Amino acid sequence: MGSIEYLAKCLGLKKEQVQAAKDHEMDYRLIQIPKKDGSFRSIHSPHKALKYFQRKLLQEYLYGRTLAGQDEVIHGFKPHRSCVSNASYHANRSADFVLKLDLKDAFPSVTVKHLRDLFGKIFAEHFTNKAETLKEFIDFLLPLVTFNGVLPQGAPTSPHLLNLVLCNSGLVSKVRGFLKERGIVALSIYADDFAVSSVNPIPNEVKDELIELIERESDFRINRKKVFYFKRENIAPIVTGLRLVRTTNPDGTKMTSVRLPKQTVRKIRGLIHRMAHEDSEEVRNSLAKVVRGYLAHAHSVYGKRLPRQIAIPLKLVRELQRG
Repeated sequence: MGSIEYLAKCLGLKKEQVQAAKDHEMDYRLIQIPKKDGSFRSIHSPHKALKYFQRKLLQEYLYGRTLAGQDEVIHGFKPHRSCVSNASYHANRSADFVLKLDLKDAFPSVTVKHLRDLFGKIFAEHFTNKAETLKEFIDFLLPLVTFNGVLPQGAPTSPHLLNLVLCNSGLVSKVRGFLKERGIVALSIYADDFAVSSVNPIPNEVKDELIELIERESDFRINRKKVFYFKRENIAPIVTGLRLVRTTNPDGTKMTSVRLPKQTVRKIRGLIHRMAHEDSEEVRNSLAKVVRGYLAHAHSVYGKRLPRQIAIPLKLVRELQRG
C-alpha cells in the first residue's frame, strides 16, 4: 500500500483528496498581523485542500498520539483544554509566585529533523520490520505539514506537532524533573508559553538554571524580553492573559479564581458601547463580530455570570435591539 492509499485509509479520505493536498504542499498565503511592538507576526495560511488534509490528520490521528506521559502539563491546542484550563491549573494550586517563559520563534524552531524523529516514533508501529517503507512514508508526509523545512504558523497541525515535539523529545520531562528537585511541581505549557508556579518564592538562580536547561537540552531559545516573574504581594499573577485573583470566602477561607484583566473588561465594555451608538450598519455589524468573539472568551472564563461591567451594557444593547 502506497503512502497516498495509506493516508486516505487512515484519515477517512479519498485518494484524490490526499493527492490534492500533495499538489498544493507549497501553496501558502502570507498574512502579516501587526503586533503591539510595531513588528509583524507572519502567518502562513495553507491552500484549502492542504488545510483540509491537515485538519483530518490532526483530528483523526495526531490528537490520539501519546504525549510521552506529559498530558497533564500541555494545555495549548488540545481537545478540552484552553487558556482557561491553563490558568486554572495554577489557580487551583493557590500560586503566589509565577514565573513565565516564552520560547522564541517556537514554530520555525521545529524543523524537518525534529519531525522526522517524531514521525519515526509515532508511525513505527504501523511499519513493523519495514524501515525503508517507513522512511518513504515520512518523506511523503513531511512536506504536507512543513513549509520551507519548518512548522508554519497558521497550519492546523503545527500547534499540536509543537506539543508532540516538546514532549517526545524529552524536554518537558527534564524540565519537570529539574523543578521537582527544587520543590516546584506546578508546570503548564500553552504552545510556546511555559508557566511555573509555587507557593514559595522562586529564586533567581532557579530561573537562570531553568533557562539554561531548556536551551542546553533542546534547539529552542528563550525570549529574554518575555521572561516575567509575578509576586502576589505586588500584583496578581497573569497566566495566558488571565489574572489569578485571590478572594476570601464568607467563612474566611481563601481561594484563587481566574479572571479577565481589568483592561480587557474595559475594552469589551467600550466595544459594546461603540456598537450600540454606531450609526453605520456595516461598521456596527463588524463591531458585533468582534464583540461576539470577546464574549465567547469571557463566557469561557466566567460561565453564564459575566462581570457587571460587561453584563449591564450588554443587557441594554439587547433591549435596544429588541425595540
